[in-house]
Amino acid sequence: MEYLYLWVSIPAGQTSAELSLPTVKDQLTEPAESGRFQWVDGSGEPGDRPVLTGTVLDTP
Repeated sequence: MEYLYLWVSIPAGQTSAELSLPTVKDQLTEPAESGRFQWVDGSGEPGDRPVLTGTVLDTP
């Protein structure tokens, strides 16, 4: 999968929101995978905000 869009609404005045990215435990050994979270406006255009990145690691 190249792209997946997840939406979260943050009400005015609130400074944070919780977003879960569930994973599936399987028996496959896989390389590390990455996630990238970028702010977009209501029309899907990138905003002037930091881009957050993370790595999903395969666990034994």
